[in-house]
Amino acid sequence: MASERQAQEAALKFQTFFDQSVDGVSMLDPISLRFEAANAAMAELTLGVPDVARFLETTPRDWLADPQPNGLSAASLAQKMAERALEDGSVRFEALHQQIDTNTLWWAQVSVKRLELVEGLRLLCQVRDISEGRRYQEKLHKLAFSDPLTQLPNRAATLDWLQQWKLREDMQCLALVNLDLDGFQQINDSFGYTVGDRVLKAVASLLPTLAPPGAWVARLEGDGFVVLLPGLHGGAALTWVTEMQAGLADGVRNLDLMPTRLSCCAGIAVLAPLTLQPAEELLQCANTALSQARRRGYGQLDLYDTAMSRRIERDLMLEQCLEACLRDQGAGLQLVYQAQVDRNGALVGAEALLRWSLTDGSAVRPDEFIPLAERTGHIQAIGRWVIETGCRQMALWQQADLVLPSLSLNVSPMQLDQQQGEHSLFEQLQIALSTWKVDPRLLELEITETALFLDREEAMPQLRKITDLGICFAIDDFGTGFASIEMLKSFPLSKLKIDKAFVDHVVADDQDQAIVAATVLLGRRMGLTVLAEGVETTEQWKVLANIGCDSFQGYRFARPMSADQFANTFLVTSSSPSGPIAPN
Repeated sequence: MASERQAQEAALKFQTFFDQSVDGVSMLDPISLRFEAANAAMAELTLGVPDVARFLETTPRDWLADPQPNGLSAASLAQKMAERALEDGSVRFEALHQQIDTNTLWWAQVSVKRLELVEGLRLLCQVRDISEGRRYQEKLHKLAFSDPLTQLPNRAATLDWLQQWKLREDMQCLALVNLDLDGFQQINDSFGYTVGDRVLKAVASLLPTLAPPGAWVARLEGDGFVVLLPGLHGGAALTWVTEMQAGLADGVRNLDLMPTRLSCCAGIAVLAPLTLQPAEELLQCANTALSQARRRGYGQLDLYDTAMSRRIERDLMLEQCLEACLRDQGAGLQLVYQAQVDRNGALVGAEALLRWSLTDGSAVRPDEFIPLAERTGHIQAIGRWVIETGCRQMALWQQADLVLPSLSLNVSPMQLDQQQGEHSLFEQLQIALSTWKVDPRLLELEITETALFLDREEAMPQLRKITDLGICFAIDDFGTGFASIEMLKSFPLSKLKIDKAFVDHVVADDQDQAIVAATVLLGRRMGLTVLAEGVETTEQWKVLANIGCDSFQGYRFARPMSADQFANTFLVTSSSPSGPIAPN
């Protein structure tokens, strides 16, 4: 009797749970998948109304969404879960449901348990509505994997996409295109952040329309976007990027967002099938190519190769070494001096050329470390070192009663920016000249044509102050840039230096002779002296002298040499007359 009473009590408790549970509860036959019992909550969840009798006439495939998000049909999902519950004793899963009466989609957590009853095996199903939780999860997922401004996928989503792509059995080659908008910070500064945001949104809308079907488009950060192109190799990707650059510029221009034409740089990396590289490294390869493209200017593109990574690694190593060099008061930096002579070969001055050697003694080419210093901002400290060292050397020669008519120091356009550095270029010169008691008239500063494109209202007062000290300016590598006559007129110049490119073939090339002659005539009319750089032969010297160049510099006369070598070779005391350098 006691055991019978306990069984009745247990049955009552089960029935109470069954009827009063806020979750949907039902019992079904595991073979036919027909329901034998259910509570009102189960009927209301699946039908939209608490009609238990009507619910018992349904089967799971009537209210499971068909197909499921994972591609399974409703019937297959119900069958698979029933089989797992019978085999393992229980199973829990999440599934998308659809109310029969309202067609409302909702997510449920389903727990299925095997029951061994007197009448045979049954399955007990407990269904809980988790739609609100799923919506919250989806919101969190969107925050984590999408860009709030453009609504495009973000970096995290892109890395996840790449990882999934690598797992595909039918994986093809994949082109990764990393692109940056050119001068985007200037857009923000000139037109405001509202316009900048509108440009980003416009680009985000245009890129998917320019991309082929199946492409992945995402915003990484700032003005950086990525496009993943399945099935495209390097050549096809380069062609697409070129077309995309034109389409993007035209599309943004048609939206009339700003008066300037939009351009972008792009870096491309191609992912081969079955690659083992992590997704982050693959994205970094495209970014490396982008960095190389940006160094060449606006609207450029580059295709990644392994040598590119080695160049980047060397740049990083050199940057660290350069920082250590400057912390150690310029250890490894050296000025060497190259003679400048007149038509008779007499010394009229010297150019101080910067050299840098690493701690292992290996030399770094100027055309490698000077651009690096400009990109990293170290050019300011290097420029100060050059001015200080050049003035100190002039003072040492003066103390030894050695005469150098003029010393030229090279100046980066960035040094003319008064917003950078602790002291302006004018102040640096003032301090060095005062410290070493050097006559300013013995100094000449060489600037490239790039400097002529600086903000004149900002740069001109400083240049005037420098020339008021008595220091002269020369344009280096003249003829290789884009300086106009009007620009030359507006800057306080005293010399033009003809670039070596026009000197190399001046003996035999009539066009180069014409260019040199025109430069000499221009210099004469503007009251400027003209110096020819890179003179290597006597024939070049004679031709250039006949054309009318005032002075010359190059291996024909002397290679760059240390201060002591230069003094021993060229400098004489103030009481001794200097003679010409005789031709070989």
